[in-house]
Amino acid sequence: MNLKDKLQITVITYNRRKLLEKTLNTLLADNSPVKDFNILVLDNNSKDDTAALIQEKQKTYNNLTYHKNKFNLGIGGNIAKALELASMPYIWTLADDDAIDWSAWPYLEEAIEQGKEIICAARYLIKDGEDNYIPALMQQLTFVSCNIYKTSLFTDTTMANIINNIYTLFPHLVPPIEYINKGGEIYLLPKALVKNDMRPETDCSYIRGYDNDTLYLKQRTMSWITGYANIIEHIKDKKLRQVVMQLPIHREIHKGWFNFYNAMYNWYWKQNNRLPVYETAKQLTFFRKWLLYLYMVCPFKFYSTDKGINIQIFGVIKTKILPKLKK
Repeated sequence: MNLKDKLQITVITYNRRKLLEKTLNTLLADNSPVKDFNILVLDNNSKDDTAALIQEKQKTYNNLTYHKNKFNLGIGGNIAKALELASMPYIWTLADDDAIDWSAWPYLEEAIEQGKEIICAARYLIKDGEDNYIPALMQQLTFVSCNIYKTSLFTDTTMANIINNIYTLFPHLVPPIEYINKGGEIYLLPKALVKNDMRPETDCSYIRGYDNDTLYLKQRTMSWITGYANIIEHIKDKKLRQVVMQLPIHREIHKGWFNFYNAMYNWYWKQNNRLPVYETAKQLTFFRKWLLYLYMVCPFKFYSTDKGINIQIFGVIKTKILPKLKK
């Protein structure tokens, strides 16, 4: 089955000419199954020579199109723009720094042939036995490049919700959340088609290119976990929402409640920026919510490091109270 007339590929980019070139080389290579697909590069008003790169590529590849935003819309804004411009039955939005494994392509072909509506094309946050586990799938879907949608799911309301959730960093979670609320099941590819290839040296700031002194506080201080709390608020099932919220706290994002509480205190409460704490707490169980509030006002702060568990008193005295156990 040829997906050329069904799948639109959009690559979002901002000031990453070298990374973008590598991604385009992968998409347009002789062994690429999408080398003749409609590929749109959505440039978030880059100040480097991204435009010159595309002009050079277009001399060889007439299926490569280019749109440069008049302004830098931010990562969330550019994701929303990509979804709004989708014009084919399926949309796959890629970032400019991801790795693709074409050996998994037949699985995507099969999924689209079967009419799957929300497809998850990455698995690095999914553990054994979690293929249908919504909390794990939701965390995985925060990785924008693993989201492949059937565009018939989009309505005026969907796009309004996407635009209104740009500030959360995860507007691309609106279609999966709406789908889950209606009883739909996310389809996870049996093999990962894409993975996050972000390098430590890559500038991945959510506020790249902005005047931080002018940018509103809520956007300037948005973090992964707070943005996640704001977007999953729209999951209707309260118990499911709480489990969805707790999973990344236990796993990759904070690796435990101590680290989560400490992050909320240092990032927000200590800076007299209380709203993100309240918004995040709303998605926790009653017990965890009040533990969080108590931690904010208590002079004794526990936190963990590589060396063990420590206690901080009035933000000054740090004492190791439990060494890290060797495995």
